[in-house]
Amino acid sequence: MGPFSKSELLQGESTSLRRHPDFSLKRLRRSLPVNIEGIEVHVPSIYDLILNKRTSGRIKDLADAEALEFIKSSEQQDAD
Repeated sequence: MGPFSKSELLQGESTSLRRHPDFSLKRLRRSLPVNIEGIEVHVPSIYDLILNKRTSGRIKDLADAEALEFIKSSEQQDAD
């Protein structure tokens, strides 16, 4: 699965989640809460997703980060 058990994910902000080194209140505040079948899931902001992809360093993730940056810049141009 991942670094969190299913029960931790269902409970949301559990004690072990807050102690996890990747947890950041700033990232949580920037995330978009989405309800999926009655479970609130926080989707990372595009900024944090790009940061995570770049940090991983994998070729596929770096390509994803480039594509996300293009989408982000396109959305900013559309807003102007």
